[in-house]
Amino acid sequence: MLRITGELAGLAQRSTIDAERVLSNARRALSRAAGRARGRLQLAPTIKRAKQRTGTAPRKVAADRGYGEAKVDQDLEDIGVETVVIPRKGQPGQARREHERAPSFRRLIKWRTGSQGRISHLNTATAGTAHSWTDASAPGSGADTGSWPTTS
Repeated sequence: MLRITGELAGLAQRSTIDAERVLSNARRALSRAAGRARGRLQLAPTIKRAKQRTGTAPRKVAADRGYGEAKVDQDLEDIGVETVVIPRKGQPGQARREHERAPSFRRLIKWRTGSQGRISHLNTATAGTAHSWTDASAPGSGADTGSWPTTS
């Protein structure tokens, strides 16, 4: 039986830990990629459900570059969305670049980008708490409770 000792044993242990870390990171990356793919597949059905519930499709839909595929645009237009504002992935062609530089496209992209900051602020203000707007008995944090979430 071969016994590994000393520095060689430490090297073997570090190699095992590094291999596990690489596999863990790969699994996380694949999971994120699958999540993004599921998100793209769920945008049109979500808009379709909104149309069924309200009786009308939204006039405008804006999303980030992760949804930037022609099929997503076409699916939303088929549902009845008048204006789809989603930047394309990669290098768009000349016609698409001109479309993305139009004032109406840029205005809606800026609106969507600004809303991300507002959402982030709301998430930060309620970090580590239950949704206090739905559960009055949940412990809260923020300016009105005298408790602030900590960061590390």
